[in-house]
Amino acid sequence: MGNLEADSSAFAYILSQDFVDGKERFSSNDTTDLPEEWMRYFVELAITADMAGDNLTFGFGATSTNNNGSGVFYDNLEFSQVSPVPLPAAAWLFGSALIGLTGLASRRKASA
Repeated sequence: MGNLEADSSAFAYILSQDFVDGKERFSSNDTTDLPEEWMRYFVELAITADMAGDNLTFGFGATSTNNNGSGVFYDNLEFSQVSPVPLPAAAWLFGSALIGLTGLASRRKASA
């Protein structure tokens, strides 16, 4: 839920810190367009395999302009894993057709 007015803005972020080699990565998504009523809202912040072992910080921020409303309120946060997109069936069909054609071509060479 938000009450952002005029030029105010809001964002959700993830900060990844690798204390061994001192690297930091900051990734954020704009949440300025949150509706004014409570509802389910999704914000994607990707955690990748190369972040394993890093210190991860999740956060939310808002910037007010000229004392305009800048509140964004979050409740019942849920972190979930997104499943990878499966390979389309057409790709499997194409691959098996290529294997079949390769086998057919080698069969013809062997009989010639």
